[in-house]
Amino acid sequence: MMVSGRSKGRHGNGVDNRAGRKRLLFSCALAGALSLASTGCGSGGSEHGKGDAAPRLKVIAKVDVGKVPKSVAITPDGRYAYTAGQQDVSVVDLTQNKVTATVPFSGNPAFIRFSPQGHQAYVAGNTDLQDGLVAIVDTATRTVSANIGVEGGPLSDLIVSADGRSLYTVNTGGGLARIDAQRGRLAGRVQLPTGHHNTLALSRDERTAYVPSSSLRADVDPTKVDILAVDLARKRVTAKIPVNHGGIFALEMAPDGRRIYTSHFPRAQGVPNVVSVVDPAAGSVTGTLSVQGRSTGLALAPDGRRIYVLNESGMLQVIDTASGKAIASTTVGRDTTGMTLSPDGRRAYITDEGEEQLVVVAIG
Repeated sequence: MMVSGRSKGRHGNGVDNRAGRKRLLFSCALAGALSLASTGCGSGGSEHGKGDAAPRLKVIAKVDVGKVPKSVAITPDGRYAYTAGQQDVSVVDLTQNKVTATVPFSGNPAFIRFSPQGHQAYVAGNTDLQDGLVAIVDTATRTVSANIGVEGGPLSDLIVSADGRSLYTVNTGGGLARIDAQRGRLAGRVQLPTGHHNTLALSRDERTAYVPSSSLRADVDPTKVDILAVDLARKRVTAKIPVNHGGIFALEMAPDGRRIYTSHFPRAQGVPNVVSVVDPAAGSVTGTLSVQGRSTGLALAPDGRRIYVLNESGMLQVIDTASGKAIASTTVGRDTTGMTLSPDGRRAYITDEGEEQLVVVAIG
């Protein structure tokens, strides 16, 4: 996971509108309780063996940005942060911690990603008529060079391929779409089963996309959700992985591709807050992590040793993936909506919708 992140602004799956504006992550219980299947702790952890020492978390800056910031992305060189606000994108110079430019968006932006070299920013959201829209922004001039329409409703996530040639996005009405980033046009679609599709992840070889799918019907159990495995070459669903905690909010692929961390935003009362650990090869949930609160941000450290968890109440926690335990936590805001990490993994950048700020947290 922008983690990632899904912020994903990640960027829900039977989730209310406010939740749908928020992205990615799970928030682990302060006690660090871990509940895994009989396969043991290794099902949810890494292969690193002993857990890491607790990091020191410190808020080092709060930057006023545009209205209602939903998500944030960092340029590959780590110098600028782009935040998706209400009908525009704020560009923050991280050497000065201030907004130095604003890029208009023809609708409501929700997610931002960058080309591998950082020459283009891709901004996904919806038009005023509630269709999907991806804007390509020249990061040198801070101007929009192309707008690409995607029918089927507001876009729910955006992923850039490793070579920068393709963008993948998803919405409820149109399914999974691929955009040719070089030509700036829609290049293909995969129709998905009827349902709510609010985020996605790619396998490490980029041959398979993973997309949650839940029923749109009010009379269906809201805890019943599948993760669809989509073969991108054959353009069809090849497997369904049942996940029974409902309201999938974000997916984050582990660096080795062997696990998908799945955060939930349950809308039904009495449903425990958990993060599911999914084995995509086996096509099953191998364990769950108990969490505190509903998740709005999820990011995995570059080496996969730590997971950074944000919840809607402004709590940031750090989970050691070897032990599955919370090893640090701090409060960073009051209505936090999205998160991503710096390329070197030393800082977390968090959008606070209530305060209309970008919060910078040292996490090393």
